[in-house]
Amino acid sequence: MTDSPTAAFLTPESGGPRLATLRWTPLGQPRASVVLLHGLGEHAARYDGTARLLTAAGFAVLAVDHEGFGRSGGRRGDVRYAPTARAVDRLVAQERERTGGAPVVLYGHSLGGLYAFLYAADRPDADLAAVVVTGPAFDSELRRQRLKVAVVRSLGRVRPTLSLANGLRFDRVNRDPAVVAERAGDPLVHGRATARFALDVLAQMDRVPAAAGRVAVPLLVVHGDADPVNPLAASRAVVDLVPSATLRTWPGGYHGLEEEREGPDVLAEVVAWIDHALQR
Repeated sequence: MTDSPTAAFLTPESGGPRLATLRWTPLGQPRASVVLLHGLGEHAARYDGTARLLTAAGFAVLAVDHEGFGRSGGRRGDVRYAPTARAVDRLVAQERERTGGAPVVLYGHSLGGLYAFLYAADRPDADLAAVVVTGPAFDSELRRQRLKVAVVRSLGRVRPTLSLANGLRFDRVNRDPAVVAERAGDPLVHGRATARFALDVLAQMDRVPAAAGRVAVPLLVVHGDADPVNPLAASRAVVDLVPSATLRTWPGGYHGLEEEREGPDVLAEVVAWIDHALQR
């Protein structure tokens, strides 16, 4: 692969912020592209290790910083599904053009996993070969805390851009203290979210069961069975509703599987699954 990813910005929508992208390329012509959507609070560059394992398998990788995260513009933590889906439209089209029509796989972690899943459901004619989601945010304990949900809904209506703490603890993402410390020291990682993000993500989670029946492309759901952030039960429920879905659970795995000690093994299985999906 190339020594370092190529940094660029996606041309903004009218009135929208610039979205930062990173692209990793393999040696030789890519046999497929992976468009990658990161999780809450983080950014594309945290997937450098993931991207290098994928490029070693012959895939190009294009990752985007969500609105309000990483190097992208916008209020901190102000990402929402609809504009993200429109950005994915353009990212997928870019990769198809760059590679001369090679297949595109959509890969999302956590919040990015929720978005990737809904994109596959909402865009049945999208030019996707497969979708991979890890630790997807199909559900959240917040949805069962009625008082907090009521506060979020009220703030989302009257003060939509109010900045809130997102409540994500890094020691619930990874087990390794060194990884937790590195994430905490990353200047592009932040713990903020807007009220309208919180309102939007609750609405998107509510759509998951109905959306599941519209997912037709091969779907791989990867989840650590000790994930304290997003419940494994929600992934099991989704896989039961999607005929094209495969569930792979990792014993003892926390939320951020890509940075867990089993990360290389997780990615090796993802690559093998993608290879099989591309042959269908």
